Amino acid sequence: MENTKTFKIDFGKNRVLGFTDDLDALKQSIKMYLSVPRFEHIIFTRNYGHDFKKCIGESKEYVLGVAKRFVHECLSTDDRIIDVANFELSTENESLFIRFKITSIYGDYIETWEVAR
Repeated sequence: MENTKTFKIDFGKNRVLGFTDDLDALKQSIKMYLSVPRFEHIIFTRNYGHDFKKCIGESKEYVLGVAKRFVHECLSTDDRIIDVANFELSTENESLFIRFKITSIYGDYIETWEVAR
């Protein structure tokens, strides 16, 4: 496995604040994967990002049915991730909340992600 040292991004301030690596670098990568719609930015490869834009205008049942697959496909390109499992889905108003467990070469952690219209 190659070195995972990368710039540490403060998403709240839109600034780079030094460096990060290992599990923290992976968490940052996952946030980026889940923030970028697939095929929208030519700077990213065709495998980078999520497909949740396909859910616009679809029923709640459809979105709940594809959410796990979309997250799994989005994260499956990263060799540091061993498994994505234990999904819990909930809705509130116009948002879908997805909670899942990431098993990585650096350890496990729980991620919660909001998909909003």
